[in-house]
Amino acid sequence: MSATPPASVRDWDAKAERRVLWKVDLLLMPILTFSYGLQFYDKFVFSSAAVFGMLNDLHLTTPVPGTNLVSTQRYSTATAAFYWGYIVGVLPIALVLQRLPVAKALSLLIFIWGAIVMLTVTVSSYQGAVAQRFFLGLVESAVSLQLAPDLFCSARCGTPRLNCPFASASGIRRQVSSPSSAV
Repeated sequence: MSATPPASVRDWDAKAERRVLWKVDLLLMPILTFSYGLQFYDKFVFSSAAVFGMLNDLHLTTPVPGTNLVSTQRYSTATAAFYWGYIVGVLPIALVLQRLPVAKALSLLIFIWGAIVMLTVTVSSYQGAVAQRFFLGLVESAVSLQLAPDLFCSARCGTPRLNCPFASASGIRRQVSSPSSAV
């Protein structure tokens, strides 16, 4: 028995592979790039909001006793809380996603992530900012897993072909979300 499949099967596989790659390029990559852009935008806007008064509104600064200096340790803590949640959530969520139907689990997690993002406008204190950022990082650890083109594509099918447009879109996102573009 031959280890090489017949020519008709090889041709069908090549045609099927091209069809799948075409669908990935035209359907999946724009969705993934847009979702990643929303995640990037959220993180970038949080840091940009400091310029527009968020530090005072959420009491993220404290005076340093005996000086005219202001400490931004609270702001740093609120920013770091996102990454604490991300670190806590990435492994358990990855393990859960291996046991549940991925489409349903990710859909639920993306919905929860969106709800947490929308709840950002209700945050009115330092403690609220830390809690919101922690849970946002926790849930975003699952959302980010599905956004890496490397996870669904081998080097043979053209990872650079997918990663280059995906990564270069961050420049557009940065330009759109920069504080200078709001002025």
